[in-house]
Amino acid sequence: MLTVDDIDWEGEVPLSSVMFHWRPVYPHGGDWEDTVRVLLECPGEHALVEILRGELRKNGRFNEPIYLSYSPREEDDGEVYEESWTVGNGTHRVVASYLEGVDTIHATRLNDDGKPEPEYLDLEMTLDISGASPTCEGDIESDELDFVMDYLRSFRLDDETWVECGTASGNSEGVSIFYYCPHEKRDALAAMVLDLCEEQHAKAVITSINIDPFKDEED
Repeated sequence: MLTVDDIDWEGEVPLSSVMFHWRPVYPHGGDWEDTVRVLLECPGEHALVEILRGELRKNGRFNEPIYLSYSPREEDDGEVYEESWTVGNGTHRVVASYLEGVDTIHATRLNDDGKPEPEYLDLEMTLDISGASPTCEGDIESDELDFVMDYLRSFRLDDETWVECGTASGNSEGVSIFYYCPHEKRDALAAMVLDLCEEQHAKAVITSINIDPFKDEED
């Protein structure tokens, strides 16, 4: 029986192995064929995939690794948690690599002991999307969080930094976006988010950017 120890999932990993063993969490946990279709049908997601394809053609590989996660089957207090193989961060890069026909992708293990914890920034803002570009949900059903997921979830901040949204919450009163982003780039992050909103004809006002919002709770 094949186990996770039998598979190479650190460094330059065969793309075919990633797409066979690991499943995408985003956008809705489907298989890779369905994920490719969903990302290409959504204007915002499709644009992001095309940016990544361009970077791949230019550089030959992505500098930032995708994060692969594995959880064994466990039983805890009567609850059964099935074995899980997921791409914790990097779904768009996997899809871009697949469309470009590359053989390998730079990968690392999520939550592996000894690896430094990423830095977080919690950005809060008011967001008016009444005149904004449509999201994948369409003009009628879309809300502020749909806009965040389509246009503010993942983007290149500068030559060294690709920013990812970990979680987002909120409504018409305001949204909070939890970004993986170096602390020293908080001003650049704020400026980029405002620029992205303006590009999609949304009105945004940033009210705060908090550094490591959960750090004090853990200490």
